[in-house]
Amino acid sequence: MTEAMRPKVSVSDVGIGELEKRSYALTLNALGFESRSSDLARRFNPSSESRVAIGFDHANDASYQKNLFIYRDLGFKLFEGVADDSFDALVREIFENISGKSDAIETPILIDVSCFNRYRLA
Repeated sequence: MTEAMRPKVSVSDVGIGELEKRSYALTLNALGFESRSSDLARRFNPSSESRVAIGFDHANDASYQKNLFIYRDLGFKLFEGVADDSFDALVREIFENISGKSDAIETPILIDVSCFNRYRLA
């Protein structure tokens, strides 16, 4: 992809109070074992055309099953058992599918990074 073709990315920190006021093309969450993994989706259920939760290839205990149920109930597309070295390619594919559906200049995406590990944050 040439520099001219590369989409411009702008990142903004959205306060909790703004979540219910905005609509997103994509909401991306981690499907993890911590109870907070599904907290944002469960408490605020942001308006979104596409909802995705990406799991890990380890640590499927504690609150994992509860989070799995919550995400299914809220209509998220689930990717379970994703290794860290496969994460980037999967996210790129998800973003390409979202950006390919819209002629909009901006494609708003909500990413809940609260349960991403260091590798996925980088």
